[in-house]
Amino acid sequence: MNLFSSNYLENYIEYANLLSLNLISSFIYHDFELNIDTIQNDTLIDRIKDFLINNLIQNFTIDEIAEKFNYSKSYLHTKFKNKTGYPIVVFFNLKKSKKLANI
Repeated sequence: MNLFSSNYLENYIEYANLLSLNLISSFIYHDFELNIDTIQNDTLIDRIKDFLINNLIQNFTIDEIAEKFNYSKSYLHTKFKNKTGYPIVVFFNLKKSKKLANI
């Protein structure tokens, strides 16, 4: 077998091109997927924050909030804390305290 024959080289180059395109597309898709997840998480966290701020006179448990937004409480706890730096309940209590201090 002659490794430098034109037919063998063309097949090898075509295969290498397909592999490189696949690699590049996987990076593009992964980056796109991360951006979509970030946007969705930000929107979810913003919706939860708005809900809590608009309902400061009520009391909520993490279970009730998770049920309202149709997510598990562990998922919400992790995403909320990563975005805001506070667990949901701490954030809610801080907002309540701030409102009471302004009264």
